[in-house]
Amino acid sequence: MKAAFCAYPGCLAFVSNRGLCCPAHAQYQAAREAKERERATQGWDRLHSKQEAEGTRKAWLDPRWKKLRKDFLAHNPRCKRCGELATDVHHLVRHGANMDIFLDPHNLVALCGSCHAAISRAQRWEER
Repeated sequence: MKAAFCAYPGCLAFVSNRGLCCPAHAQYQAAREAKERERATQGWDRLHSKQEAEGTRKAWLDPRWKKLRKDFLAHNPRCKRCGELATDVHHLVRHGANMDIFLDPHNLVALCGSCHAAISRAQRWEER
């Protein structure tokens, strides 16, 4: 174990292990660990209610969505971000199973798989 500074912002006390707090900031450390545990255990439902999740699953299976997606990719064959072949359709505004937003073509952008994954990951990170 290497000595490091306390994890509390601005504290210059040394601790025995990186990421830990000094005795004066132990309460901060406990709160930080509790928040991390909560974040790790809540998963997808942390961001979406079960009702919203069920509505979203139904929306993906809706024949109107399947037709819209197919037509959208036919008219927008290239990824808006990198120019590669588009394989995914991304919703710019989170729809939350609201079919009016879900099926709005002005709320869509064509992306390749890797750009879609990167954008979705960044959005999930911001929602934390």
